[in-house]
Amino acid sequence: MAFGRAGGRTILAAGANDGTVQLWDPATGDVGGDRLHHTDWVWSVAFGRTCGRTILATGSRDGTVQLWDPGTGRPASPAIHVVASVNALTFTDGALAVATAAGVALLRPEFLDRVLRGRP
Repeated sequence: MAFGRAGGRTILAAGANDGTVQLWDPATGDVGGDRLHHTDWVWSVAFGRTCGRTILATGSRDGTVQLWDPGTGRPASPAIHVVASVNALTFTDGALAVATAAGVALLRPEFLDRVLRGRP
């Protein structure tokens, strides 16, 4: 799980073994819209800023990283396919570090910008 901010409010995101991510307002306990979906267990979630916007990144055992708009709960890009299941994610200086069962990759802001524009 991870805390982040979007639209001036705090959001809690938690991944589950049913392949979903649920968003909550931790101040009220209200559920924030529909669940976000992967096809397998979601093992990692992280909020960060890249390319001038706040992004929620989710990583799954299905070998994908998905970037979401946390304000709308909609995908911000096509899924990013990595070589193995995603065990951990963290943002640093606009880049997204992705730890997989096969090793660690750093998705630089330039790459994330292309992905967010639909041009990976």
